[in-house]
Amino acid sequence: MPTFLDTADHKFSFNLIRLAEIDYRIFLNSNNPEIQMLGILANFGTEDSNVVAASIVNSIGSTAKGEFAQIKHYKQLRIYAKLRKNIELQIVKAMESVSTFFKEEEDFLYLKGEEKKSREVVENLIVKLGLTNEQAALGAAVDIAYVEKVRAELKK
Repeated sequence: MPTFLDTADHKFSFNLIRLAEIDYRIFLNSNNPEIQMLGILANFGTEDSNVVAASIVNSIGSTAKGEFAQIKHYKQLRIYAKLRKNIELQIVKAMESVSTFFKEEEDFLYLKGEEKKSREVVENLIVKLGLTNEQAALGAAVDIAYVEKVRAELKK
């Protein structure tokens, strides 16, 4: 990433601080859950990522003000965790302890996966089996309008 701006009218340089180089404990020392969440993007050093992930989840849970805020912070943490592919499993494990907050039928990540799965089923029923819209809707347990939409997109 460039750290210098050089135009006809301006010359400016700045230091770039990478979160991945900062010790995660610095973020956990904050009393602000929004700052604690950044620890997931920081440097774990030689510490076990399972322990670090659990520490971050627990820290956020203990400093969030109310159940609504806690749920919001956990959802945001899951989004941050997706930026670090190598620790997704550890976050999932740590989040199991707070899983009562997540209802699959309301979770956007779950719903996105279900929608993708439904689309694949509908596509297979249309393309591979040659079913009608009504038959595909019945087989995939979706609305006929959804099957019609998928069929129209497949024709494009």
